[in-house]
Amino acid sequence: LMYAPSNHITLMAMAMFEDKQMDLSVFQPMMNRDFLGGFKSSSNDLSDISVNALIRIQENLKSRGHLHIGLKKIINNNEKKGVVLTPMKMRVSTILPYGMQISDNSTRVILGYTKVIDLNGFLWGNQVITEKIVNKEDWSFGERSILNTWVQKSLSDHVSISGRFHFEHQDEILGRNTSIIAPVQSANPINYGGKVLSFGFGLNFISNTLNDAGKNRL
Repeated sequence: LMYAPSNHITLMAMAMFEDKQMDLSVFQPMMNRDFLGGFKSSSNDLSDISVNALIRIQENLKSRGHLHIGLKKIINNNEKKGVVLTPMKMRVSTILPYGMQISDNSTRVILGYTKVIDLNGFLWGNQVITEKIVNKEDWSFGERSILNTWVQKSLSDHVSISGRFHFEHQDEILGRNTSIIAPVQSANPINYGGKVLSFGFGLNFISNTLNDAGKNRL
């Protein structure tokens, strides 16, 4: 939900729903390492709500820039349980590993800046966003920093193409839940965090199929 009280400030509220599923295989822990079977674990729920302000600090014919300032509250239970198959070939109910948890019950501040420049028909954008933890319980997913850079070119009044680089760095899990003891790699907090670089292409179409204003965008 977005609302602009003025030409320089846009307020935004957002809720995130997550659905996680994982397929696992279990092997005998010693000797021949025989395959014992597989099982699935899953969790889904409302994971967080956030409020943000987008503040325009600069705009002219060739460039524009705005700040992101926000607060995100991770909500819901951070000890969701599931039935797992153990290496002893027993099915037990246990707290799911960190990666299958919807929530870590932390509170985070969101800070960022976006800059878009018109380079003679090419739009070049750069965005930096960071999430800083200001409150947590016994554990939380690591802090994140995100860098986006993209180039967009209009082919006509209705069609444009784009290319984007996305880089994300996430710290290791902070703290530990001593009740998460499943014999899988995802139950070890040091196996989280890292760096991811991705690249993508995009096509953008504007039409007036549903109205005459040309505001339908695909």
